[in-house]
Amino acid sequence: MVGGVAIAAYFEVRRVTIAAVREHLQQVSLQLDAALRSGVAQRLDEVSQLAAAPENAAYLRAGSTTARRVPVSISRVTGRDSLNAAVELWSAAGQRLLLVGRPLPPVASNAPAGAVGPLRVVDSAVLFPSSRRYVLVASRSGR
Repeated sequence: MVGGVAIAAYFEVRRVTIAAVREHLQQVSLQLDAALRSGVAQRLDEVSQLAAAPENAAYLRAGSTTARRVPVSISRVTGRDSLNAAVELWSAAGQRLLLVGRPLPPVASNAPAGAVGPLRVVDSAVLFPSSRRYVLVASRSGR
């Protein structure tokens, strides 16, 4: 009888725990979705402004980016708030020309331009890329 009660208690605790975890994951998913939706327009606008800045296009057209001063509009992005982890400038050939901020694993070459890309976990942060011509900014999903 004790064994039967123990087995029944085990299965009941397991059922309740799994239900609680499912509910928690659903709430976290809803919060993440809301955070991403509220910040997407702002991130894309920010990236568009960087891509449209004449100083950034001139910086890329000037050739080698080594040992040259990074345009202020780029260097300010990662220092302004904790949401932007890095700014990367890439050539059309897929070569990273400049990195400001935290070194991150490259985003797939088929990442959408003008959109927010897939979520990626890097260390303990959830990041998503947002890109435009010339500029890629990796942003944290929020905490």
